[in-house]
Amino acid sequence: MGDNNKDSIKFDVKLRTKDIFSLMFNYSYFGLMGIVTAVICIACIVLYVLKFREMDMAGKIIIFAVFLIYMAINPIMLYTKAKKQAAASEKEKPVTYEVSSENIVMGQGVRRDSCPWGAILKVRETRQALLLYISKYTAFIWPKDQMGEENTVKAREFIRSSVPGKRVRIKG
Repeated sequence: MGDNNKDSIKFDVKLRTKDIFSLMFNYSYFGLMGIVTAVICIACIVLYVLKFREMDMAGKIIIFAVFLIYMAINPIMLYTKAKKQAAASEKEKPVTYEVSSENIVMGQGVRRDSCPWGAILKVRETRQALLLYISKYTAFIWPKDQMGEENTVKAREFIRSSVPGKRVRIKG
């Protein structure tokens, strides 16, 4: 994984379909879109159950189609997009992250860049990854299985001490 000391951690990340899908799914379903999706799906189920006998076949098909679009087709489309992005990044070298209390340094091949902690807008943790948003639509994806347990724990510590608490939702 990398050289680690108590003041920093270092790990490599090669984004896979499941990592990108985790970010896309989290963004799409754990915000306003998630609430809208839940309301629409619940409304479809309630309408379907309560008005089943009164609806004609076209009404039943429309309600079922709307339900399917939100419950199945959207996640499938997200997965398809994630798969395309992962295929494109497959040709790239892994990104090496060096994380310290000062900043986050990213390197890929000969390119290196840094990001101060102040640029992190919010942090979310899923079962698979830590997601550090630098804009509404862009985030660093740190898959926990690629970071290793020790680096994941240390990354949480850096995040807690460097990003204001109201912008952080992580475990541990």
